[in-house]
Amino acid sequence: MEDYISRNNLCGDVAFYPFEPKLSSLLNAVDIIVLPSISSEDFPNIVLDAMAAGKAVLASRFSGIQEQVTDGESGLLVPPGDSDAIAAALVTLCGDENIRKRLGDAARRSFFERFTVELSINSYQVLYTRLLSGKGLAVQE
Repeated sequence: MEDYISRNNLCGDVAFYPFEPKLSSLLNAVDIIVLPSISSEDFPNIVLDAMAAGKAVLASRFSGIQEQVTDGESGLLVPPGDSDAIAAALVTLCGDENIRKRLGDAARRSFFERFTVELSINSYQVLYTRLLSGKGLAVQE
C-alpha cells in the first residue's frame, strides 16, 4: 500500500498509523472510517467510535457490523472482499462532502439512540432479570 501511495502521489492524502494511543486524535483528523473486513468482526468498537464521532463509515457487510450500520443511512456497506465496491464507495464519499456529512450525522444519532453505555447497561439488566426470573429469552408481547 505504501508503495502504491508513493507511486500515485498520494502521500499528502493518506497516512498509516500502526498504533495511536489516543483514538480520538485520529478520529478528529479523518473524514471517513474504512473497515474492509474479510472475516468475523463480531461487533467492532471502531465502528461505534466512528459513529459517536459523527464520521462516515464504510465497512464490509459482515457479522455484527450490519447491526451497527444501516447501509445508505448511517454508513455504506459493501460485500466482504469486494475491492471494486470499496473503491467505488470511497470515490463517492471522497467526492461528496454532503454525503459524508449526512451519513456521519445519521451515524452519530444512531449511536446515541442505540449504543451508549447507559443503554447497554439497561439492556443487560433487563436480560439478566428475565433470565433470573425463569422467563428465558422469549420476548413477551
